[in-house]
Amino acid sequence: MIIPIVSESDKLPEWAIVELQGSLETYQPVVDPKSERFIGDLHYKKGDDNSAILIIGSHVLNGKEVTLPKPLGVLVKEPGEPVPDNKKDEETNTKWIVKGVVRKKLIFKSRPKPIVTDQPKST
Repeated sequence: MIIPIVSESDKLPEWAIVELQGSLETYQPVVDPKSERFIGDLHYKKGDDNSAILIIGSHVLNGKEVTLPKPLGVLVKEPGEPVPDNKKDEETNTKWIVKGVVRKKLIFKSRPKPIVTDQPKST
């Protein structure tokens, strides 16, 4: 069976994979897991091409950016109608749409460190 793979444009957006230790939990329930959510601020160290800093709430994570050996495609399946005269129902007009490409991964190996600010002592 041949499944067509279609690109919506010539220039695909580039995405990155973020690899963390542990899990992320939010105070609000996640209604739609596919919806975009803000989790923190990502910064790159000036003068260093592959060092990254991720700040989530009152925690900071230090990591690095690596290039994947082989790029990954981000695909969305678009189901089609079954082909008539098909007894096994294996063949449909299903196609895959390419939404983006992943070439880089941000790796944060260490545990998050708390951000502590100096507060003046009250007298």
